[in-house]
This record gives sequence, structure tokens and C-alpha cells, in this order.
Amino acid sequence: MNNAQHINKADATGLDPQLCRYITTPIYYASGQPHAGHFYTSLIQQIMKSHHIAAGRHVLTLTGMDEHGEKIAEKALAAGMAPQLFVDGLKDQWQGQWRRFGMECDVFLRTTSAAHKATVQQIFEHCKAKGDIYFGEHEGRYCVDCEEFLTETQMDSDKNCLVHKRQTEIRREGNYFFRTTRYRDAIRSLVESGQLTRSRRYAAELLGMLAGLDADLSVSRPKTRTDWGIELPFDTNHVAYVWFDALPNYVTGVGGLDAARTSPYWHNAIHVLGKDILRFHGIYWPAMLMSLGLPIPELVVHGWLLDSGHKMSKSLGNVISLDAIHDGYGKDAFVNTVFRMVNPGEDMEVSEELVIERYNADLANGVGNLLSRTVTLALRAFGGAYPETQASRFGAPETEVFEEAAKAVGTCFDAMEEVRFSDALRAIWGVVSATDRYLTRMKPWELIKGPVSPDDPAHEQICRILGTACAALRTVGLLAHSFFPEKMLELLRCLGEDTRTAADFYVRAKIFLPGEAGRRIGEPPRLFPRKETVSKAPEAAVAVPKNPSKNKAAQHDVGKDRMSAVAAAGGAASVATGISTAANISFAQFAQVEIRVGLVEKAEVVDGSDKLIRLEIQLGALGTRQVFSGIREWVKPEDLAGRRVLVAANLEPRKMRFGVSEGMVLSTEDAEGRVSPVIVADHLEPGSKLA
Repeated sequence: MNNAQHINKADATGLDPQLCRYITTPIYYASGQPHAGHFYTSLIQQIMKSHHIAAGRHVLTLTGMDEHGEKIAEKALAAGMAPQLFVDGLKDQWQGQWRRFGMECDVFLRTTSAAHKATVQQIFEHCKAKGDIYFGEHEGRYCVDCEEFLTETQMDSDKNCLVHKRQTEIRREGNYFFRTTRYRDAIRSLVESGQLTRSRRYAAELLGMLAGLDADLSVSRPKTRTDWGIELPFDTNHVAYVWFDALPNYVTGVGGLDAARTSPYWHNAIHVLGKDILRFHGIYWPAMLMSLGLPIPELVVHGWLLDSGHKMSKSLGNVISLDAIHDGYGKDAFVNTVFRMVNPGEDMEVSEELVIERYNADLANGVGNLLSRTVTLALRAFGGAYPETQASRFGAPETEVFEEAAKAVGTCFDAMEEVRFSDALRAIWGVVSATDRYLTRMKPWELIKGPVSPDDPAHEQICRILGTACAALRTVGLLAHSFFPEKMLELLRCLGEDTRTAADFYVRAKIFLPGEAGRRIGEPPRLFPRKETVSKAPEAAVAVPKNPSKNKAAQHDVGKDRMSAVAAAGGAASVATGISTAANISFAQFAQVEIRVGLVEKAEVVDGSDKLIRLEIQLGALGTRQVFSGIREWVKPEDLAGRRVLVAANLEPRKMRFGVSEGMVLSTEDAEGRVSPVIVADHLEPGSKLA
């Protein structure tokens, strides 16, 4: 949208501020193409936006480009272009990337716009009149990429910037300063009260920064160094320091300084940002806002995407391009991985293998397969009629699914309010697992051989089974829409749901059985086709981020040692992909091992052990076995519940400190020591023997 359009939306007078949310990303530095790190930040914003809309709130979103500063001038010079032409050429590329992922914002803010220039100059005038801006001299170590003077804690022993791995340089110059230290105690109180950020981790970091805050912020640069910036209104020989230019963009986005004082959106503003710019948003920006007399937004701070333990960044050359995401494994696979594994505050190691493993486990084999199976059976039995049932007909199996879905609605809402995306997805996929277990138990395919008439003795039972499964899928679609909007709308439309508005999705999700008469079911869409990695390694359903504190060789050695210990305990057998680690055995020796399909009915951590998970595995006619598996470092118990695994079923029971282990779960181990249980297709019956 252009400025006039988004300012009109921001001028929504009469709206209840409590029902408004203003969700921003940082305006991204216009020094090149957007990459996965920018994408990650914007995804958090878009998921939050969808959540708040589903909760019935009014949402204004902002993103944009930070186009001033010395580094931009350097890039333009290297390209042989004027700075303005350089950033103009990037605008369409950035907006085009967000459009192709369906991630447009209400406000696309450029710091070179006339409206923003007016806002920055007005803020300078206000702060100077208040006595918060003064002229002084400063000498220190300067990082051009950070565009700031660094403290000793921000550099290594060779005076290189810790973030950009670039040598700093000594600079001395006269600049204007903002009295940041004047607001130090007020900011500390804000942090300690939890009003600035809900994250204890990042609140502690801010308190540490505040403890070392003994100097004011330099907020201008002399034109003798760079003239690419907004001139100060009271001294045309200086331009605004890039952060004192960039941070006010949030104010420009709601119409300017005067509009921000009354905007219902500003009173519930949320800034989404990476932890590397926490100092600017958590100290300098609140100080500026206190000087201006404006409410302080909440900070949602996320960790970094890592590659071999290092932050992905353009300066390090280790980024994942958006082309690789869009044309390779896709947005949904990326979303499910980075938010399924950890909540946004933590760092996340990303690789193609990990993305596809999680995609196949949760999306292709999970919700996609469940929808296909359920709807195919419903169409076979009832044509396009929705399998209606009533809660009064529920028995214990149906009640279990209903309770899992009801619990997920509350858990998901609370988690999304606090930006705990991993917790929300875990609750959603828990409904999928519960429904899978339910269908396995009820075996509707044994009852449905063709069309089922109302006179059929099994009619009511089939309606109850498929109606319960469809209701659970509907809950999943309504809750997962914030993460996978396009695919979940397909799922909901297949189930006959009205998708013209998402503003009441949480209200609808609280109603387990839809009551609309004449609801129809359509052909099941192929939501999430299975994908393969480039190496086409055997699929492993559960994986976790790598530990960046260990090098790869150390990870592999630790993994091998641990799996040796696990095998000795009868916990899990590990198959290292692509590596022969044992001498040849005869066919007769191999034939003595009985490998069967097992359904994990229950999985839980073992108190007193940091390695073991206790599994209850149903093996058909062989009954239920208890197995202790030493895979806790790599696998969460909830990821295994309801899944089918391969079990070495004829091992001699092994007595352990925590109980008797009655078998071994087969797993794969990659070259870096990560272990994943082998997951098999849902249609395989528990107890089936590997042939």
C-alpha cells in the first residue's frame, strides 16, 4: 500500500485500543537482497497478525527499508550509482519477495520518504527543546557495518566486531548526543516490571547493558564523513545517525508524531526484532519515546538462524536465499521447522535435511495423510454428505479426541498470545496424533466397503467415527491457519467450512461439532506431498537443532558413544546413514532378528535420567511392550506419541534401573551424530512383521 492508504488505516479513530495491534518488523537495511534471516522475522510478524485477526482484533502491520547511512553510501559507490538510485532499485525487489510469499504489510516504510524525513526532524526539534540533545566530542572504536561505536564487550581481542567479524577503526569527531543516561533508571524499572519484554532471558541482557550504560548516544554524523542521511533541522552540517533515523519509522508508520499520541494502534504496538538489535530497541528507543512522551511498545525478540553455529548474515556469506526456500522446500516446510523446534526466543540451526524431515513427519505424514484418509473414507461411505454425529453418542474413544481438541484450543491461544509458537504447534499436532490413534483403534476401513445407507447397522457407528475425525481436523485447520494459511483454508473448505472470514476462528474452534445443516465434503486436496532431500537419505521423523557449542567431529563422537550405551541398555538400534560400521553377517543371522511395526501409545521422559524416554508400544497380537530408548537428547516424547516405529521385538528383556525394557526401537544416525527413530506409514498394522 502507499503512504496515503496505510495512514488512513492507522487513523481508525473510534476503535477500542484494546482490540488494536500494531505489529512491526525492523525496517531492513537496504544493502542487498532479503534472505532467510529477514524472512524469519517477517514470518513471526505475519503469524502474529493472523493470530490476532483470528481473535477478532484490528491489526496494522509495518515493514520497510532502512535506506540511509554510511554503509549504504559505500554500497552505492561500489556499484557506481547515486545512493538514492541504489535504494530505489532495491525497493521493488524487497516488496516483490514478500508478495510472492503472500506476506504484504499495510505499511512499507522507506526512510527516504518525505513523510519520514518530516517525522525525524520533528523528533530532533522536540528532544532538543526538551534539553535531551547537546553537542559534544567522542572517540572510540567504530564498526561501519553496525554503524555505531562499540564497547569492549562487543569486540574480540583483535578489536573485530563480534557480529560482523570486521575490523573496527578508531574515530574521533564532534557530534550531537542524546541524553540516554537521563532515562537509564526509568528504563530499568520498565524492564524489571516485564513491560518491555516478557522474555526473562532478554530482560536480563537488557539489565546487563543498562548496568554498563555510562555514556550518551551519538545521534548525528558530520557531512564531512557522509552526507547520505536526513539533515538536522538545527544544523545542516550534520545528518541523523542511522538509528536515530531508523527507529522513528514506527512513528511515521501511524501517521507521524502527533498521530501517534492518539492512535489506537500505537497504544498496543509490538516490535518484532532479532536479538542483535536488542540494545537499540531496548535502551535507545525507549529513552527516545520517554523524551517524546509516547507509550513504550512491547518487544518480541527472536534468536538467530544458524549455519554451523554461526548467525546467518549477508556479511558472512552464509545465508539461505529466498529462492532456495520458495523454489526448493517451500514456505510451509520452512515455517514448520523453525517454529516447531523451538520458540522464537532461541537460536535455531537450519539445514535442508532438517526442514524436509520435519515437513514429512508433521505435514505430509501428519495432517496431510490424516485428511486424505478421513475424507476418502467419508466420500466412500456418504458421497459428499458430512458425517454428522452428536456428543451424546460419544464413548470413551471419542471423548479422548474431543478433550485433546478442546485442550489444544486453550493451549494454542495462550501460547500464541505469548509468541510461544513451538508450544502452539505441539498442541495442534497433538490433535493430529490423537485422531490417528483413534482411527487406528476404531478401524473404520473395516466397516466401510462401499456406500453406507441409513439402514445399515453400522451407519451410526461410522458417522460417529468419521464425524469425530472430521471435527478434529476442523479444529486443526482453524488453529493452524496462522502458520499455514493457504493450506489450512484448503483443508477447511474440503470439510465444508465457511472461509470468507478468519475473524472468528478461535470462537469456531471452541465448537467441536459443527452444527450447520447441509454441510458438504469435497475431494481431499493433496495438501503436503512428501519431499526428499538432495541426498535422498532414509526419512527420519524427528530431529532437533544442532548444538552450536560443539564442533561437528565432537558431535559425531558423542553420538556414537551414546548410541553404544543405548544399545547396551536395550534402548535403540542406530543405523548410520551411508556408513558401514559392522562386519558382514549371514542371512541366517539376520533372519533371527524379528522386526515388527509398533504403534507408540505413550511416550514420556524418565525422571532421574537425562537420556531415556519410556515408550509403551502396541505390537498387535504380541500386546503392548515397554521400551526404554536413549534418544531424549534428540527427540521430544510428544513427537513420538501416535507414530508407528520399527521394533526389534524378539530381544531378551533387559532389566534396568527404571524398569524392564522389552525390545529396541530402530533409529538412524546421521554423520553428525543426530539420532532419529525410523517412522513408517500409518496404514501399516501394529505387529506387522518386516519381510
